Amino acid sequence: DISFGETQRALNISNIYELNNGKIWVEASRMGIFEIDKDNLTASRVKELRDLCGTDNIIYLYEDNNGRIWVSTYDKGLICINSKLTKVTGSYFVNQPVMYGGKISQNKDNILIVSFGNDIYMFDEVRKEFVAIPPPMNKTLIINNFLQRSNGDFIISTHGQGLWRINEDRRSIEKHNISFNDDTDIEKSRIVSMMEDRDGNLWIGSFQQGVMM
Repeated sequence: DISFGETQRALNISNIYELNNGKIWVEASRMGIFEIDKDNLTASRVKELRDLCGTDNIIYLYEDNNGRIWVSTYDKGLICINSKLTKVTGSYFVNQPVMYGGKISQNKDNILIVSFGNDIYMFDEVRKEFVAIPPPMNKTLIINNFLQRSNGDFIISTHGQGLWRINEDRRSIEKHNISFNDDTDIEKSRIVSMMEDRDGNLWIGSFQQGVMM
């Protein structure tokens, strides 16, 4: 087991990340980010990240293809930090505290896509700002996760509202229709995880319905 020192008993691990440089970071719910020493099996808090973000209330963390660290938080919005962890290069949604959302990914064209609250945004690298993608008509999506598929589809999983996809040409969100061999009702599933294997199969992990392919 990895030793977290005095904080060991209070930890609730919500995500594990491998950075481009091979470092392993662990997100402990409401307690910040820890770096794993794989040789000594110990973990230490990433203090630079805590100081720059000004909070331990982290929802999700993502390192983009440019080495920037993006951190979505419950109370400080979305924060962009340079790869050396020395300065904040951008702060977004600062006045929008959220209880869910905060997922971050990149599409096939390396455009950053984030969910914040019930909305989805694409990052404009030239203007350095996020542009909202209009939600589907008469729908408020509760977003759980993103997945960029090898066929080009950028998939959105939701809490009890099935799967959706981003139409990047139209800058819109559309229903992603998928069927299974059994009687699983994907439209009402709480889809918490997705993965595409090397053969192009889509795997879905859902709450109380197991794993589907």
